[in-house]
Amino acid sequence: MPSLKDQAIHGTLWSAIEKFALLGIQFLLQIILARLLTPEDYGIVGILAVFLAVANAFIDCGFTSALIQNQQRTEDDFATAFYFNIIVALFFYGILFILAPGIANFYKMPILTSITRVLALTLPISALGAVSRTKLQIAVDFKTQAKATLSAVTISGLIGICLAYNGWGVWALVTQTLLNALLNSILLFCLVRWLPLFRFSFVSFQKMFGFGSKLLAARLLDVLYFNMYPLVIGKIFSATDLGLYSRASSFAHLPSNLTTNIVTRVTFPVFSQIQNDLAHLFTAYKKYLAVISGIYAPVVLGICAIAKPLILVLIGEKWLPATSLLQILCIACLFDCITQINLNLLYVKGYTGAVLKLNVIKRIISFGILLFSLPFGLFGLCIGQVIYSQIALFLNTYYTKKILNFGYWEQLKDVCPIYTVAFGSCLLAFVITWLPISAWLQLTIAIPVTGCVYIGLTCLFQFDIWKEGIRLGKKIKFTNRLLGILPRFYKPEENNKMSNIALLTAGGSGARMKQDIPKQFLTVNEKPVIIYTLEAFQNHPEIDCIAVSCLEGWASVLQAYAKQFNITKLKYIVPGGENGQSSIRNGLYELKNHFKAEDLVLVHDGNRPMVSAEIISDCIITAKKHGCAIAAIPCVEAIFVTHDGIESNESIPRDNLKRTQTPHGFPLGKLLELHEKALKKGITNSVASGTLAIELGEKVYFSIGSEKNLKLTTLDDIDIFKALLLAKRASWLKE
Repeated sequence: MPSLKDQAIHGTLWSAIEKFALLGIQFLLQIILARLLTPEDYGIVGILAVFLAVANAFIDCGFTSALIQNQQRTEDDFATAFYFNIIVALFFYGILFILAPGIANFYKMPILTSITRVLALTLPISALGAVSRTKLQIAVDFKTQAKATLSAVTISGLIGICLAYNGWGVWALVTQTLLNALLNSILLFCLVRWLPLFRFSFVSFQKMFGFGSKLLAARLLDVLYFNMYPLVIGKIFSATDLGLYSRASSFAHLPSNLTTNIVTRVTFPVFSQIQNDLAHLFTAYKKYLAVISGIYAPVVLGICAIAKPLILVLIGEKWLPATSLLQILCIACLFDCITQINLNLLYVKGYTGAVLKLNVIKRIISFGILLFSLPFGLFGLCIGQVIYSQIALFLNTYYTKKILNFGYWEQLKDVCPIYTVAFGSCLLAFVITWLPISAWLQLTIAIPVTGCVYIGLTCLFQFDIWKEGIRLGKKIKFTNRLLGILPRFYKPEENNKMSNIALLTAGGSGARMKQDIPKQFLTVNEKPVIIYTLEAFQNHPEIDCIAVSCLEGWASVLQAYAKQFNITKLKYIVPGGENGQSSIRNGLYELKNHFKAEDLVLVHDGNRPMVSAEIISDCIITAKKHGCAIAAIPCVEAIFVTHDGIESNESIPRDNLKRTQTPHGFPLGKLLELHEKALKKGITNSVASGTLAIELGEKVYFSIGSEKNLKLTTLDDIDIFKALLLAKRASWLKE
């Protein structure tokens, strides 16, 4: 079975392929159609978007998300969701069929009667493929989904172009939309080959409805919000104005729909698997937030900067009045990716009630902003959306602060450097659009120049965007081939070298020492204990990198000491956990983002400063030979078993016993697997990595230890450590 990491990489890859390919195809089709049709044609279809969107929200009723979130889903659940979707879709088709004349009269457009009745057929058609699509999403199988989506949009788009060219007008758009839904459902059925059981479970319905009903209300509010602008514009202004707004809005929201869709579709099923491990979830969450912001910000700001020549070149001069609307809406969309990933976290944690509460508050605010900005025309409506976007982000991060202690200001601080660099780069593109040259030439110069400047600045400031991109890219064969021809920047032979990483645990408070500072930071001979330990690994030639799981609040102190004592191999400091096991797990979750599964991790106590080069070397050798290594020494004392601490009538032969120490050496992938299994089995406070392996039925192998490899736990241990530092073995003693 693929690992969680492989699922995320594979899912992200194919989700990106689907979305980028879909973006390219749709973009090309929309450009051609926009040149063949008028803003009024798009305005007519845009009026119906709100009615269809509301109906689609009711059809799903949050059951799709309930199926993904529930780890104990059954075939009864899938069948119940399928039949419910079909029944509700048919119900709403009937509603829209009856209301069609009323919609036409409201907007004073008779053609809307027939268009509504035809376009509403997409509801039951799409419902047929909803569960099949959900099964692919649960399996993180976006490759199969990409095949269906891309085939459907290509075929339906080409047919739509042919109809538009032959003068079908708005009916070309209607036919294209209907065919796209039909082909998508047919292809999903053929590729997934899933048929529902012929039964409806009320138990399943109640379970999914309990999760999905709140989600439904939240989504319904979202749908009403995102469609109330077309609804109001279509009524108060003209169909042409609505067409211009719709084109500007679709261009502005294109990056948001693309990037957030890729990440949320992958992270929802993947994050759902680690939803109870907050340390792991926090690390993954921050990583995705940084990467998506680094990709998203320059694209949105870039579209804003080149809006005028972009519209002229792509869809023609008749759409030029949409330029300023597009620029304002790009600013409104600038933080959409962050807003969406915050909501995704709430879905993962099952906080659907919080989502509903947030959306009620946000939609009340948004409706107030809409009413206030309406007298200022289309420009006022767009500026109102800019104001609302920041309010929505602030509210969404309220619960993120509670869950991960990562709120509005912390997230802005994280992405601020990326957004600043993106803004500076795109400002250059805006200046280029003022040059007295053709729109084609402006785009030809602005896009590559801005892209190169942005990439150069992110590399100069050492952002993690491209490092993460290369790490994911190494999983793809054609990327390795491409990187292989660029030896100046990337050397495959270096990547194949196995790394040895020391992971030190320094998350304890040292209560048994009864001192004012943690034991690992106590100073002995003008040097902190943790520095002695770090120096042992710093000076070992086979150790490539050091990571430390540090007690909360002491990371900056550790960094300062590392700088003072020139510990250059210390690369990662992560928060310590509530016990040793969780501290190790936190460190492993960070290391897996930078190293391969086969790389060796040596877990060592930060307050065990006398570890020798010989102990480290033997641990590495043993672990590479047998798959793991536990530093240990013979038990030289008599061992008695007692049940009351006062007396005993049983002893254990000492020849069969070993006293374990650290380091404990394991391949990174193996140790991660052990910790994942332990969480599933409810093992949360195992004494050490070696005991964890034993508890999970694994065999361990011993490497050499030493009596000097002392763990400092009490004040007596400090005294012994001081003596060992001064001790020198007499020359007459045989080794």
